[in-house]
Amino acid sequence: AACALDAIKADAKYAGAHALLGLALQQAGDIPGARAALERAARLDPRWRASLAQLPPLTPAPPPREK
Repeated sequence: AACALDAIKADAKYAGAHALLGLALQQAGDIPGARAALERAARLDPRWRASLAQLPPLTPAPPPREK
């Protein structure tokens, strides 16, 4: 994540750096942060939209109903 942040500081409009940050945050378990970084990447370059579809939902699934 540190390399991605350095790249973002150097060029905030570099979509690849935002995508890299998103993937690093996903690996770290920060799904909301990952989604935000990947959404930024997708706004800068629409080719990154497919990465967003691979993220789990932000809200947890409801617990199963007891019968």
